[in-house]
Amino acid sequence: MYSAYQFFLFTLRLHEKIPFSGTVRRLFHPTHPNLVRKVFGLDFSGPIGLGAGVDKDGRYCNSFADYGYSFVVTGPCGSSGIRSCIEYLKKSKPHTLIAPCISKEHAEAFSLAYDFADMFIIDAPDEEIKDVVAAVLDERLAYDVQKPVLLRLGHELSNATLEDILDFCLSNGIDGFLVGSEEYVRKVNEFCKGRVPIIGYGKIRTPEAAERMLEAGASLLAITTGMLLDGPSLITKMLKYLDRNESQKTGENT
Repeated sequence: MYSAYQFFLFTLRLHEKIPFSGTVRRLFHPTHPNLVRKVFGLDFSGPIGLGAGVDKDGRYCNSFADYGYSFVVTGPCGSSGIRSCIEYLKKSKPHTLIAPCISKEHAEAFSLAYDFADMFIIDAPDEEIKDVVAAVLDERLAYDVQKPVLLRLGHELSNATLEDILDFCLSNGIDGFLVGSEEYVRKVNEFCKGRVPIIGYGKIRTPEAAERMLEAGASLLAITTGMLLDGPSLITKMLKYLDRNESQKTGENT
């Protein structure tokens, strides 16, 4: 199932030992100025990032950036995983945005990672979401710079529970949501009325699926399944497709 991904990681390990390999990768994966955007007050080189579970400790974050991923979600993890991630980030000096996905020991892990991350994704059991979100946002008050905090929403929530959680989060200053299906992106976007950005994820394996998720209301996408199954060629195809369509839209509006 994960052969393409496993082969890809093998090649990354080899490339890291070769001088200027990152420069060569960037030559074959050009930037897409039409797709640059500002979300959460941060500058993204494009709409597609790497989802959680692929580069858990961030050791390959710069390599993924060279392929075109505008952000890397590390984890999911707790405090011990964050400590491991920090060691790799200190060595690599990331040239992409880093977003730890924190799934346990939330407040402690959040505090540990604060100086090394650009934004945070909170993953908590449904019955603990309110307490966890409140604790993390309270912890953030200790810092002069308020970095974005997002909540991952599962797609199995009932409409009533979803609306209750969204209302609580918006009232308490959450900055956005990570949402796992096109249908749920539409629901969350409709409820929030564009007040906060959404990152869409889940089964995005084609350029057309990426475009549909963006059209549903997502500002950014986090690719996990597609990366694991199809390897690095997927983002190249997606960015070319989205760039071409964006160019056509721009041409039609001029």
